[in-house]
Amino acid sequence: MRLNGDIKGLRMGSREQKLALYNDDVMIVLADPKATLPPLMGELKRFKRTVGFKINQAKSSIINITLPKVDQTYLDRHFPFTWVPQGVTYLGPQILQRWSAQ
Repeated sequence: MRLNGDIKGLRMGSREQKLALYNDDVMIVLADPKATLPPLMGELKRFKRTVGFKINQAKSSIINITLPKVDQTYLDRHFPFTWVPQGVTYLGPQILQRWSAQ
């Protein structure tokens, strides 16, 4: 996934963040989810075949920060994730849809 150029992460200067991993918790950070989710799902399917990785649908969610509603609706219909309107909790802290740099 890190080497797949079709999967776009969050750019910070010269760095690109795609994954945060801790034990069995995974957070994936995507830019341009409409273009990035299809290749991401392909990578996850390959990973599942290789090591048996499975996505826990009950614990999987997406928070939309910049995606237009029409694109979110399309992705909601085609990918097995729950869209949450306010925020998600990852390893304790809550990641909110709206944030400030304060």
